[in-house]
Amino acid sequence: MRLVLILLVVAAVKAPVPSPELQQDSRKTAADLYGDRFVKAKTAAEKVALAKELLEAGLKVEDGLTDQYVLLDLARDVAAGVGETATALEAAEALAARFEVGALKLKAKTLLAVAQHASSTAQRKALAEAAREGGLVF
Repeated sequence: MRLVLILLVVAAVKAPVPSPELQQDSRKTAADLYGDRFVKAKTAAEKVALAKELLEAGLKVEDGLTDQYVLLDLARDVAAGVGETATALEAAEALAARFEVGALKLKAKTLLAVAQHASSTAQRKALAEAAREGGLVF
């Protein structure tokens, strides 16, 4: 019984958000690795594909590393930038699960960013549903 409790406590520990200096270094590395993909991604579909690629890469990095934080945050930003609710929220939830960020605040910030770029009826509907399901609509 004692071993199980210790494992649960260890599993709940999250990494602190990396310092801006560390993030800057990781962003430079990400730019080196994905820079051409950022340049080539012109359409919303291409940007969503890039966001999903960044998200997948971020999930493969060891939990708590700065590179992971940056990749997940970039995925969130890219997806939100084209009004893609599901991918942006998936990245936000991955960040909140691994780092000491306020999950509700990050979800709200993400949905606000998505709202600024949601241009189609389907995007707005997905946004409204996500906000309602996340308890962000009263």
